[in-house]
Amino acid sequence: MSERPDERHNTSSERAPAQRYGAALAGEIETRWQSEWEARAAFRAPQPGEPGFDASRPKHYVLDMFPYPSGSGLHVGHPEGYTATDIIPRAKRMPGFNVLHPKGWEAFGLPAGRLAKGAPADLVLFDADYAWKIDRDDLWSKTKNSPFDERPVQGRVLATIVGGRTIYRDDSFTAAATFA
Repeated sequence: MSERPDERHNTSSERAPAQRYGAALAGEIETRWQSEWEARAAFRAPQPGEPGFDASRPKHYVLDMFPYPSGSGLHVGHPEGYTATDIIPRAKRMPGFNVLHPKGWEAFGLPAGRLAKGAPADLVLFDADYAWKIDRDDLWSKTKNSPFDERPVQGRVLATIVGGRTIYRDDSFTAAATFA
């Protein structure tokens, strides 16, 4: 027999069906469900002072290790911890707990800590204004299920003190920011 095994069953009439689930359909489904969840306020918990908040409910607190704004040092193991600390507060809210689950960014992380202890370290600095820009595609996942649902995400580093020296204040770096 002279035909190759992969040619035997590959005739023009036996083509594989086109994929039914692609990026366009995934985007459509995601948009539809996000709109539904937003309309139902599915992931919105009433905050103190808002209608529906019940201060007599049991309380639960969950804290993540805040990631560095630069993303430096992130690896494939990080989502495991963040997934767990996303599941736990949602599970606690279902039976009626008032859950505090703050999210944020650590300003400088380990490099600043090393400098404070006198060890040499490199500070990777970035444009603080850029760190707070969030486009419409990111808005849903980065602001929902937080006390900032209807408020713009904004922030600014006012001052950073490392080793007793001010290295950043009011949008400018001081001479102390140069470390040997």
